[in-house]
Amino acid sequence: QYATGLTCDQCKPNTFNLASSNQFGCISCFCMGITNRCAASNWYRNEIHVSFTNSIRDFALIDALKPEALPFTDGIRLDTSRREIIYRDFPNRGNGDVYYWQLPSIFLGDRVSSYGGNLKYTIRHVPSPGGQSSRNNAADVELSSLNDIKLYYFSRESPEPNSQQSFTVPLLEQYWQRSDGTQVDREHLLMALADVQAIRIKATYTTHTDEAALSSVSLDTAEKWNTGRERAVEVEECSCPAGYTGLSCEDCAPGYTRGIEGLYLGICEPCNCNGHSTQCDPDTGVCENCANHTTGENCDVCEPGYVGDPTREGCRWAGEPPVTCDCDPAGSVSSLCIGGRCECKSNVEGARCNRCRPATFGLSADNVNGCNQCFCSGVTDQCHESSMYIQQIPSLVYDNRHGFTLTDASRLDVLDDTFDINVAENEIGYQYTAANKNKRLFWSLPATFTGNQVKSYGGNLTMTQRYTAQRGAQSLVDQDVMLLGNGISLFWTNPHTVYPNRPITYSVPLRESEWRRLSVEGPRSASRTDLMTVLSNLEAILVRATYSEGMISTHISDISLDTAVEHFTGKPRATQIESCQCPLGYSGSSCESCSRGYYRDITNRSVSILGSCNACPCNDHEESCEMSRVGLIKCHCLAGYTGQYCQDT
Repeated sequence: QYATGLTCDQCKPNTFNLASSNQFGCISCFCMGITNRCAASNWYRNEIHVSFTNSIRDFALIDALKPEALPFTDGIRLDTSRREIIYRDFPNRGNGDVYYWQLPSIFLGDRVSSYGGNLKYTIRHVPSPGGQSSRNNAADVELSSLNDIKLYYFSRESPEPNSQQSFTVPLLEQYWQRSDGTQVDREHLLMALADVQAIRIKATYTTHTDEAALSSVSLDTAEKWNTGRERAVEVEECSCPAGYTGLSCEDCAPGYTRGIEGLYLGICEPCNCNGHSTQCDPDTGVCENCANHTTGENCDVCEPGYVGDPTREGCRWAGEPPVTCDCDPAGSVSSLCIGGRCECKSNVEGARCNRCRPATFGLSADNVNGCNQCFCSGVTDQCHESSMYIQQIPSLVYDNRHGFTLTDASRLDVLDDTFDINVAENEIGYQYTAANKNKRLFWSLPATFTGNQVKSYGGNLTMTQRYTAQRGAQSLVDQDVMLLGNGISLFWTNPHTVYPNRPITYSVPLRESEWRRLSVEGPRSASRTDLMTVLSNLEAILVRATYSEGMISTHISDISLDTAVEHFTGKPRATQIESCQCPLGYSGSSCESCSRGYYRDITNRSVSILGSCNACPCNDHEESCEMSRVGLIKCHCLAGYTGQYCQDT
């Protein structure tokens, strides 16, 4: 249907990814109905993978036949020997009901990059004895979206009782049904994936169940950085107009909010803040950081003590200063006020020191300046505090594909195949050989923790370490953690001593005040720009492994890195993450990426610290373009176009 050409070897306009596995030959551009210009993404497949080694990992059970029922975790226990979570109390909850495993928040939110991938899981169930049980006909997987869509997957095969079985669920529309039994179309699947609220996997397959178990779950995703896996060619990457962002234009860009009118998810409209702010919540439209002494959802009300019409002009002071200053402790130098005014921190303003100055964001008592300077990769100073939530990226040591290596500080001497793996403790270790016992070695963390990590700013890198050494061995002084990226090297020194034979768990704050930068002039204090520049393209995280002479063994476990995501995770807001209003050609929360149809010119840093983003000179017929090391632009043409600049058909 979507293929063309004499031998059906090309995609029709506004479609992409010619492949025999596609039911229509090519995939149509959806882009939430905002545009019909797209191409196959140049992102790489990755996965969210959970196995059960030391906790139930926030999984829960829910009774699907009771709409008012809440997920529960009481009675779910961990079996470390089988590496599964188990529930055995179904008879006391009432037979005949259908129960589902509910996946935790790490699987939810914006999952359009999962399109064309798979949801995989391994389960086990034990029916009640006595022959009274019969199969239920409930869906094997339910997917619910905040966009008021609920989808169902029915497997062609049912799991046999009393044994572990693995299932693969393709995230393609032809495999899913709507609540009325009709097949899902591509549009509805992408709208559902744009804001996933819940994913549930069936736990009970018979009317009477004694036991249900879940041993692993994984969901394919896609990332911009090279993960070592295949390209996510089924995922569309749209050329979004102003006001929209996301692979499928599924989100409103900073400075815009979702309107009621429009196709599919609705149109994105500029924030309505009466000229007193350019920032608002992308979902509710409530204005943020109102200036000119205004407040209210649309900056349409004067602050107490001020009068005027905010819809036409600012507000002016209406009387004498208040007797009490009521200084905001987050933005004030102290609780005292001088001459009826509070003394604000350097990046804070307002009579009460309760508002960030222009080009700053994230008012916090912990910040010596009160607010963070907008970084935005140097392309704008217009930013505000994000509305994202904190989430952890975990390390999972469950087989030899863990991704850890040991290396020296220069990353030239690498060890990657002689490790001890302890799945139950989520730990990886190394036994020093005679040749290596006095080498300065560092753990190089897996690719899950590298790449674009600007959303980790203000969070923590947490881990547990232990080591053994020869009796009386002399301890060594060294950098404890190093961050390497974009030609910058930062290091952190642990304030706590690590002793042999004593496990220690510690957190590394990702705030510039905690880091030092290596330079030819010697170490100096790191700046916010230094840290954000490194995090925008994090090439390596090195964690000290060698703590003394005469090392015998070193171990590291339970590593997690704070990041930020759009959906609610049950954790606090990521108040230290900026949301920038990027100019044309730039994208990302900190404008750290080039938009589709643009390439990075690292030789021109006059606009951006990371290099300017320039429009591809490919006549709008490119899938992407890039600059070579010698400065030439290479166009990657869409199907049906050829030539140096995709000018021929």
